[in-house]
Amino acid sequence: MAVRAGGEGDVTKTRVLWRGTERSRIGTPVVDDGRIYWFGNHVANCINAATGKQVYQVRLGGGSASPGPGQPGTGQQGPGGPGRGPG
Repeated sequence: MAVRAGGEGDVTKTRVLWRGTERSRIGTPVVDDGRIYWFGNHVANCINAATGKQVYQVRLGGGSASPGPGQPGTGQQGPGGPGRGPG
């Protein structure tokens, strides 16, 4: 959920920008360049901070998985990596 700062009293109808459906606990999210990043349940997540729309979600493997976009050895740029890619 993103809530615009300010307001008084019950701000649920006037200050809420968006609500997400993610159920994982976000202990320490990182905000960078308009995106929110966090890890939960072996999944890396990235959403647009302004809209709450998912940019990407990647399940983290135990070392046997093939590299994903933006990881070394793929030749591709990932959405959160160098160049930022689409999203």
